[in-house]
Amino acid sequence: MAAYTDPRLIPLSRQAYASGYIRLPWANRPFTLGEGFSTTLADKTRNSPFLQLSAFDTDALAQAKLSYQRFAGCAGAFKSRESTSSSRSSEHLSVGFGATIGNDYLNVSVTGGYDKALLNNKDSCKTSIQASYRAGAIRFSGEIPLSKAATSILQGADGFQHFSDIYGDYYVGGLHIGADTGVLVSQDREQSESSEQLSVTLKVQILCFSDSKTWNKADVSAYLNTRFSVNCFDTLENIHYANDLSNIVEAHDYGQDFAARAHGLSERCEKLLTGWTHELMQVSRETCEGIGQSNLVAEVLLLPFAKLREVAAFVS
Repeated sequence: MAAYTDPRLIPLSRQAYASGYIRLPWANRPFTLGEGFSTTLADKTRNSPFLQLSAFDTDALAQAKLSYQRFAGCAGAFKSRESTSSSRSSEHLSVGFGATIGNDYLNVSVTGGYDKALLNNKDSCKTSIQASYRAGAIRFSGEIPLSKAATSILQGADGFQHFSDIYGDYYVGGLHIGADTGVLVSQDREQSESSEQLSVTLKVQILCFSDSKTWNKADVSAYLNTRFSVNCFDTLENIHYANDLSNIVEAHDYGQDFAARAHGLSERCEKLLTGWTHELMQVSRETCEGIGQSNLVAEVLLLPFAKLREVAAFVS
């Protein structure tokens, strides 16, 4: 596993202890609704924590109905943050931070790449803009019965522990439809006489003004040969870019590009969701595969087996 020791990281096994659901950033990898997931494997190995052997009855799983429920009013969030200390980075983290950062297999999402680069960024002055949009969720319409083999294991001597070793403690129960995007621009304070002045420069000159004519020529000249770092991502286009840039002009271009993506995120998502305007509608598995390929899956929703009626009685 990657060696990240940030105290804010919460292992998935600890998140699972409360039997709450887990949201994993979409990593554009093959998956099957209903397949198992082991939080223990996610914390301890580099391998896939998804388990192809499903605890559910095969026929019932294949015939299970899926529904798309649109969130009331949809759910969008926008944030702009500044910091002038190399030790303060939490305000710039993505919405999925902590869920995948320690597992190499899971940490292939563009948000995971952004968070990794951010944790390695030691620059003092940071400014970021992020946007998140959730249109709705695809879930099973009802509970699916367990297979006879899974039921038999639950009834055995080691009960749920043995069940979890084979099928995992969570299962892929749904998909959150939407997207995330963001950009962070930073510079080391030592390269500037005033950290406060630099913070204003990063926010105003790079991220806020869309017209380069509004630039102060003296500022452009002062920062023309100064190193800036940029870290940006967009899940809708499945892209992540992190690099050092040689001058403020390059930083401005990246900042403006991704700031515009953030401001227009909801419109970009809804344009791709034409026909998905009903509050509740049934969807096919083929539709799920198609929406995954369009990068409109923002998160995979993991649900605890322990909350299923057939399983709850065997959980101590």
